[in-house]
Order: sequence, then structure tokens, then C-alpha cells
Amino acid sequence: MKIGIIGFGNLGSAIAQKLLEEGHEIFGWNRTPEKVSKIKGARVLSSPWEVVRSSDVTFTILSDDEAVEEVLLKDKEKLSELPEGSIIANISTITPYMSMRLERELGKAKLRYAESPVLGGPQAALSKNLISLLGGKKEIADFIASIMRGVSREVFYIGEVPKASALKLVFNSGTFTAVELIGEMLSLASSWNIDAEIVKNVASKTVLSQIFSTYLDRGLDPNFPPYFYLELAAKDLSYAIYSGRKGGSFTPAIAGAYEAYISAVKSGLGKRYYGAIIRYLLGK
Repeated sequence: MKIGIIGFGNLGSAIAQKLLEEGHEIFGWNRTPEKVSKIKGARVLSSPWEVVRSSDVTFTILSDDEAVEEVLLKDKEKLSELPEGSIIANISTITPYMSMRLERELGKAKLRYAESPVLGGPQAALSKNLISLLGGKKEIADFIASIMRGVSREVFYIGEVPKASALKLVFNSGTFTAVELIGEMLSLASSWNIDAEIVKNVASKTVLSQIFSTYLDRGLDPNFPPYFYLELAAKDLSYAIYSGRKGGSFTPAIAGAYEAYISAVKSGLGKRYYGAIIRYLLGK
């Protein structure tokens, strides 16, 4: 199948690589074309519009609402010139409101839209271990599912737009808040001269076992590869808070975690792995 990918960051590049291994053709665009060229076998195209025209389905894997706006919605004339019925599926972590807007604006251009956010990072994509959350019209979602199974261990249909985008924020905010909580727990323990290793050993016998075993050592390692930036975690938390507030939900723990992350970003840790929030809270 001819698959288009718009956005070759860490996750986009990994998904492109794995889909190539699954036997698909990949047509790609990125603001810096060299990132597409690094994926052996992927074809570099000159614009997002050319990617859509060349592909059976196009996935957008961009950083935020603003990037999606800039790439897909800024030039309405170019959008209206795309082949009728073209499918664009969004993997980017965006607000539910942007997802609804995408469905509306693409629909005006007689294009088809689906949500396809994922849980998991680049290594999960390469090992076919992502969890895919699909949203939109069922027949389009079923088609997207047939592709996403090539990079996923589980594929869930969540319902109409924007439920999949909202659920992605639910899980991202939970993960990032849990990692921040590890930092708070260690900071509290440290104030009473309790070593982090003792906290880890005790945690391994509690319901916190998996969270500690997954994130503690990574968070304490200043050289852990930043496959997902701390500043992007802060962005996702802000999206969760905004979406929750608009929907009438109360999210004090998420709001507290956001304040810690945004403080860490301001201290210069924005481009570090998001688990660096643990070291930040420990003053390291």
C-alpha cells in the first residue's frame, strides 16, 4: 500500500521504518527533508499536498495543534485541490477541539478524516508494540486499523471524533503525572535521609512497582536518550487541563504536575527526556 507520512520526528521516523518493513511504500514530507532521507526506502516529496496525492492514506505525526494548523489548515486553497475522498489520519497528540476542527475542515474539502493516536514511543513502534486508538467513521477506522496493526500490539476503536484524541490525553496525562509523583516521593524521602534505592525496593512490593521499575532509573540517568521531550510532556499536560476544564472535569493532580514540568522547562530541561522531571524535583 502507498502510505504517506507528514512529520518525521522520532515517532514518525520509527513508524515509517516499520511500515516499510511490513512491505508498504512510504511517501514522506518533513520541514527538514533530511529526516525523511534517513529512512532508507522512503520517498521524499516536496510538500504535504504531494504526499496526500501520492498515497492511499496519509498520516500526520506533528508536534502540536499549531503545527497541524500550519501544515494542514493554513492554505485552504491547496486543501480544496486534493483528490476527493483522500484519507488523512492524525497520529499527533492534539486537543479534541483541533481534532473536531480537522474533521470539519477536511470534510468541507471532501476529504476523509480519522484519528489514530498511539500509546508508546519509537521503540514500541519498531517492535510492533504500540497501542493504537482509532476514532472517526467506523469504515475508515477499520481501514486505518489494517495498517496500524503493522506497528501495534493492540488496536482499539474508541468511537466518533474526538474521543480517540481525548483518550490519548487521558493516558498521557496519567503517565506524566505518575512520573512526576515519583520525583515528589523521592524528594520527600530524601528530606528524611532515605535513599532512593530503599524507596525503589519497597515500591517493588506495592502497586507502584511497575511505575518505579519503568521510570525511576531512566529518570535518574542524565544521559537517557530523549525520545520524548520534557517540553512535549508539559504541552500534553496543558492540553489535558484545557480540555478537562472545557468539558467540566476537575484535574488538580494533573494541574500540579504541569506546574512542575513547566518549571523544569523554564530551567532549561525542555529538550531532555521527560523523566528528567525526577532529577529536577530532587534538585539534581
